[in-house]
Amino acid sequence: RPEFALDPNLGDFHKMIEQGTYDLRISANEYVPKTINNVSVPATGCISLGDILLAPDSSYLYAFRTVICRFADHDIDSNKTRPRFALGPEDNVFFSLGQGGYVVLDMGLNTLIVNSIGDDFTVYEGDDGIAEAYEVFVSNNWDGSWNSCGSATGTASFDLSTAGLSQARYIKVVDDGNFSSGQYAGFDLDAIRFFSTTGIEEESTVDIQPQISNLSISPNPFRQTAVIRYQIGDIQMQDARCRRQDFTLKIYDVSGKIIRSFNLASSFLPLASTISWDGTDQFGR
Repeated sequence: RPEFALDPNLGDFHKMIEQGTYDLRISANEYVPKTINNVSVPATGCISLGDILLAPDSSYLYAFRTVICRFADHDIDSNKTRPRFALGPEDNVFFSLGQGGYVVLDMGLNTLIVNSIGDDFTVYEGDDGIAEAYEVFVSNNWDGSWNSCGSATGTASFDLSTAGLSQARYIKVVDDGNFSSGQYAGFDLDAIRFFSTTGIEEESTVDIQPQISNLSISPNPFRQTAVIRYQIGDIQMQDARCRRQDFTLKIYDVSGKIIRSFNLASSFLPLASTISWDGTDQFGR
């Protein structure tokens, strides 16, 4: 079962494999996975599958790429597990780290773990008959620096705020180093699932809930630049007890995926202003 990552911007891929018939499974965070059965690969040349469209699913959030790993004494212990076994949903197909081993997994550039209320991600242990201990670290760089989210035994959930971070892209799981041997030595990492890529404010900033009373875009449709005019609240709210608050204006495509977001200036309500948008996404594309 070979696995490989796609180009994060274009979504294209190329994989050299032997002639034969294969089932292909495509998955991406925030989308429903899709399986294409009976793909026939010729002895020479290649086969094109064209565009593969996935349906949105904001709850599908898992580690999707292995960055680096060290599984100790795999030759001595005859460890036949592989780091890629820790990717995707929990399925009891796991990667055994070995005594003192570790692995760094990527959650994705466009789907960072964001600190919210309560726990933010779960580490699943595969069942080899023994619950084993480990420590979890998080970072926004694959090579650190690393902040500890705590230690646990078996499947457990973790809060990003424990590490003092508001968001993180990479998770490092380290076996606790207690003596263990055999084919499944060390912590057995089955999957890492996180819960949200959108943070939630834990403290209210207004005494009454403001609403958008006016929103317009011109020209519509547009070719090069659009002007977005908005007003939050209305004149009747001037006497209300409204404190300063930050607002975010988000633009979605037809599939429901965020294309661009704008952080609006903090101000006393009512707030009215304009934004000029050139049609590019958050990466300038």
